[in-house]
Amino acid sequence: MHALWPRARLFDRMYRSCMLCLQVDVWSMGVMSYELLTGKAPFAASSAAKIIEAIRSREVQYPAWLSTGARSFLSAALVRDPEQRATAEQLLQHPWILACCGVGQVPPPAPPPSPPQGAGGAQAGPSAHESSTGGSQSTPQNTPRDPS
Repeated sequence: MHALWPRARLFDRMYRSCMLCLQVDVWSMGVMSYELLTGKAPFAASSAAKIIEAIRSREVQYPAWLSTGARSFLSAALVRDPEQRATAEQLLQHPWILACCGVGQVPPPAPPPSPPQGAGGAQAGPSAHESSTGGSQSTPQNTPRDPS
């Protein structure tokens, strides 16, 4: 039985290390999300040493225009203590993420594909979409349409 102790301790260290890596990933995702949402780093400073000091001591400042939901999401990801930080799974279930992803909403159907053109560039006949709408669409295929 004592022969298993070193392996068990090694497994425990590996497991803790893996869990810490996941929490570091959450922190990094929080930093990147902050930068994407605000256009600047949450702990900007003039040198690497000052950035580390800012991470250790400075509270994250959020722009006044940032939504409450986004602030809540970022605050959950940017907790200094990895044991207290939200997990990736928790962040995926965050109300702000769920609202942004449109959970519970059905996306509009995609337009039907264009039929292949016949010889000489002429169409063989009207498409099913043209037949159902009474004519060809004047909107180019790559132009976004107003969903309203």
